[in-house]
Amino acid sequence: MTTTTSPPPPYVEMDGRPATEDDLRVPALFGFGHFTAMQVRERKVRGLGLHLDRLEGANRELFQLPLDGGRVRELVRHALDGAGVRDASVRVHGFLPPGESRTRVMVTVREPAAMAPGARSLMSVPYARTVPHIKRPGEFGQTYYGMLAARAGFDEALLTAPGG
Repeated sequence: MTTTTSPPPPYVEMDGRPATEDDLRVPALFGFGHFTAMQVRERKVRGLGLHLDRLEGANRELFQLPLDGGRVRELVRHALDGAGVRDASVRVHGFLPPGESRTRVMVTVREPAAMAPGARSLMSVPYARTVPHIKRPGEFGQTYYGMLAARAGFDEALLTAPGG
């Protein structure tokens, strides 16, 4: 009998404190936001400045508000400390719920990603995201086509824009 183990659930903080049930209603019920995903090794991130620029640009475009990179750095450090890890997969999400005037920042910490041991089989599918320069949570197409690819025996779906 083969048994598989599920990865542990992510550690989640909202604005620098462990997320509560009420906090998690924000992304669950108000999915309009943006994020960046990064790999952390020994508490360091390659290209951190690019991630911070992505967050700042998306926050200004979506909410007309700045998102201070120093604040984001501190929130990521705090979440890594809270999770008790030095290596991780980290996502930083920005949300602005109705009626609020400051971006809510959610940081999720998961086990670090590992490279696949071999080549991956890809199923190419036509797809074009709206506002493709902003990474957004809950991207339906990526999940949907990934499930179709798995059903067809592929490892992943490769989303291809009309121009390739």
